[in-house]
Amino acid sequence: TETIDAEAINEVKERYFSAMAAEIEHHGGKIEKYIGDAIMAVFGAPVSRADDALRAVRAATRMRTALDRLNARLAARGVPPLETGIGVHTGEVVAGNIGSEQRMEYTVIGDAVNLASRLEGATKELGASLVVSEDTWRLVEAHVEGRALAEVTVKGRARPVRCYAVDGVKAARGDAS
Repeated sequence: TETIDAEAINEVKERYFSAMAAEIEHHGGKIEKYIGDAIMAVFGAPVSRADDALRAVRAATRMRTALDRLNARLAARGVPPLETGIGVHTGEVVAGNIGSEQRMEYTVIGDAVNLASRLEGATKELGASLVVSEDTWRLVEAHVEGRALAEVTVKGRARPVRCYAVDGVKAARGDAS
């Protein structure tokens, strides 16, 4: 953002958010909110499905592909590439309207939300653009290519969390995603 004017930054963010949102929604996710240049998405609320974790990971891998395409278009215009880190955790949340009498919004809260955010924050440290928790890994490992990373201690958790990098999703018969 240091070398780009505010109007151009807004245009780039809009293109980025549009590309990412398309993948999230295509895989059944719901965008909860935009936080600065971040996207908070949820799979499985208000109605959960057995494959929510896999849907989230598929969306994340497709988001990386969409970012590569966007970066190619931006490079042609002389715009530096965007980088992203994605954290995915599977767990129970409370979904509903949260806020004050003046302003309410639908969202999800809970330890699972916090851990996903902490995993996203650990992507640079771990050297992986898509990091999932062990809980998510157990649900998706038969369908993805990836590797174990370090255990990390994250704010709000007493015990370390085993992390995994997801490099891609294995193609399934008849899978057009």
